[in-house]
Amino acid sequence: MDYFGIVKKAIILPWKYRFLFWLGVLATFASGGGGSGLNYSGNSANFQDLFNKQKDESSILIQPLKNIAPRVLGESTNRFQDWLSSYWFVIALVILVLLLVFITLWIFGMFARAGIIRSVPRLEKGESSNFFEALWDGKRFFWRFIGATVLLVLFFLVLIGVLVGIAIPLFLISVIVGFIWLVPAIIIFIIVAIYVGIIAQFWLRHIVIEDKGVIATLIP
Repeated sequence: MDYFGIVKKAIILPWKYRFLFWLGVLATFASGGGGSGLNYSGNSANFQDLFNKQKDESSILIQPLKNIAPRVLGESTNRFQDWLSSYWFVIALVILVLLLVFITLWIFGMFARAGIIRSVPRLEKGESSNFFEALWDGKRFFWRFIGATVLLVLFFLVLIGVLVGIAIPLFLISVIVGFIWLVPAIIIFIIVAIYVGIIAQFWLRHIVIEDKGVIATLIP
């Protein structure tokens, strides 16, 4: 396999056909990304406890803060709660709109993924294609991608079930043996996840390029 040629082609094609770049941007919304957030809730008593844990109780800086912080934070919390009570409908509406926008981008991202796979072979053959044509062509594979994703999720659930099923009797035999098993279990899961992820990329391309159903691509 000419890896250098593949990388070179991956650079040249989006530069030559700019719509592939924008399809790639749209496809990122369906690539399974993730996010994390930090959530903390508390009241003025939590902050009071925080100040009580300071080592230098005699500090002239800490004592005023201990007296002022609970009152200030308490007032801010009450104002925030009042604001939430007054504008809860607007907040819920904004969250709903953002959710709908995210779902829409995810759906069109799935169209874009299939559209890129369909467009590249055509462009290499000298055939014409554009952003909307590729996007509309990729729409046909949306439910096939969903079916493939469901099968992948079921596979990983079975894998986790097997690993956990092995761990339970080992923990019953000995806690030490159970924890020892966790190390190879995690390694096995990571290796399988990487390998299946690579296979999934080829699988989706096979579904699109060959224009076959999900089950049909699994039958030799």
